[in-house]
Amino acid sequence: MFRFVRHQPSPEVHGITYSLLDARDAHPLSTIHIEGLKSEVLFHGSDEILQNLGLVSIRHVVDADDNYRMFILPDGHTYQWTGKTRYLERVTDRSGTQDTEVRERIGAARRIGTRIWEIKFDERQLPAEVVFSTAIVSILDQWNTVFGVGGIFLKSDKNLTVKFQS
Repeated sequence: MFRFVRHQPSPEVHGITYSLLDARDAHPLSTIHIEGLKSEVLFHGSDEILQNLGLVSIRHVVDADDNYRMFILPDGHTYQWTGKTRYLERVTDRSGTQDTEVRERIGAARRIGTRIWEIKFDERQLPAEVVFSTAIVSILDQWNTVFGVGGIFLKSDKNLTVKFQS
């Protein structure tokens, strides 16, 4: 079980910051900073896998079909949360040409009601800490919108409370 805690806003830091905590002992597993088009996740759990991940940048990418929150893990694989379909995909050969690009769906998100999200994913592909820490960026940004152009979104609920159900 995990829980998110939002950090108090600071005049020195733009954007918003959350921590993903182990719900049993409140041990921090990651720190997520969301600032406009740039987001970062710092993994710092005691698990060896999380320690090896370190700092992961999440960038936004827009093409004619959709918008994405994309990140590359140290193992060299590229992953992305899609804007329209809300899938978590592993992308092979992200060279910009649709002819050679392969997308493997390894997770999906859906909104249940107004404030609850269901995240389903294959735990053999990615640890839950990575899935939840990257999903919250999309939940608070690209999926919490009434209007968006070119990856820039007008937030519909600035006081969104996120609860995960799996």
